[in-house]
Amino acid sequence: MSQSIDIPRVTTAGNAIKTANTNIDNAFRTPQNAMEQLSSSWQGPAGTAVQTVIQELFKFNEARSEVVGNYSRALLELINPSYEGVEMANTNLADLFK
Repeated sequence: MSQSIDIPRVTTAGNAIKTANTNIDNAFRTPQNAMEQLSSSWQGPAGTAVQTVIQELFKFNEARSEVVGNYSRALLELINPSYEGVEMANTNLADLFK
């Protein structure tokens, strides 16, 4: 039994992941910009503690964005074109032995 990969579906998934990642990045950018503007106003231990927690959250977002971006790139750049090329090569080789 032969199985194949649905390339349009892989491409759709890769694009959906890429779009979601961009949307999450944009959602974080607004509070991050606000936080940077407030950092000079927030003084004292409470302000420092809040800034530290929020900066860690932003740092984790950067790592998340990179990982999710790698998944979408793998789907769009590696699996999609590679799969089609391999399938074509296999078909051509099989045709030689018919």
